[in-house]
Amino acid sequence: YSDLYRAVRGALDHAHVEGELKNEIMADPARFVSLDPDVVTTLLDQKEAGKKLILITNSEWEYTRFMMNYAINPYMPEGMKWQDLFSLVVVGARKPVFFQDTSPIFEVVTEDGLLRPVVGTPREGGIYLGGYASLVERCLKVDGEQILYVGDHIYGDVSVSKSISRWRTALVLRELEDELIAEAASCDRLEEISNLM
Repeated sequence: YSDLYRAVRGALDHAHVEGELKNEIMADPARFVSLDPDVVTTLLDQKEAGKKLILITNSEWEYTRFMMNYAINPYMPEGMKWQDLFSLVVVGARKPVFFQDTSPIFEVVTEDGLLRPVVGTPREGGIYLGGYASLVERCLKVDGEQILYVGDHIYGDVSVSKSISRWRTALVLRELEDELIAEAASCDRLEEISNLM
């Protein structure tokens, strides 16, 4: 098992570091992304209700911009783009380090990703690379308890953000739907296996 773990981990790390995986996704996004106009409707509803929305991702600016243009912009109201949904966008966040440490922060000042160092607190409405959780709190003038952070990685998003930053958390678990259905369908077989054991 340890050899298998190392082999899989090495392959995944290589795909991420070299950018192969993201390049493949950007070459054919329809193959990998399920488009859902309700995502935009939900985010717009939250924004119109006075909520401040933040996008925090470990992905670099090029990939984030491409994916948001692909998945969000087609469903935005006329004259709006995906950036208008968010009070703050943070790319290259390096989660879970984002919640544990302080890191330099840079403003993304051009569409092609030109960066400028930030001195002081970032401004609301900006797009940034790096930074850290308490800087987000200062920028938006909120305490950690006032933030609901929605993530899809149990350690990198939810566990660390809740324990260190005191951010309230929600975990997206879409993958469990199929597992619960499969488990329910295999109840008889599981009982048979249990009896045989």
